[in-house]
Amino acid sequence: MDVAGIFVILMLTQLVLRKFMVVEEDRISDTEGDTVYLRGNVIMVIVVVGAAILGITGVITWIILTKIWLVALTIFLGFRSYMQWKYIPHTKEHHVTLIILVVSGIITLWVVPLK
Repeated sequence: MDVAGIFVILMLTQLVLRKFMVVEEDRISDTEGDTVYLRGNVIMVIVVVGAAILGITGVITWIILTKIWLVALTIFLGFRSYMQWKYIPHTKEHHVTLIILVVSGIITLWVVPLK
């Protein structure tokens, strides 16, 4: 399974879980955690784009690039879950993100061997 397939599975799972679990729609950008969340997102985009550039130029292989993307996704979901828990706990959005984080972590451990 390639990275695009994993992302599609995680996105569909998130959509279904949000429909059944989220109590109310609220955003982190409407709270005082907006700047911290934005900085975290910018850092993650820089890492992913930088890894993509290194992969396209041939500095790193596609296998390592896939592993970097999956580890970055897992770290990002952990950060997102923490921010949702801290700033919008009443929405229960962090429960959905934690479930997606666990699924992503399992997939990452499956794809990235512990050697």
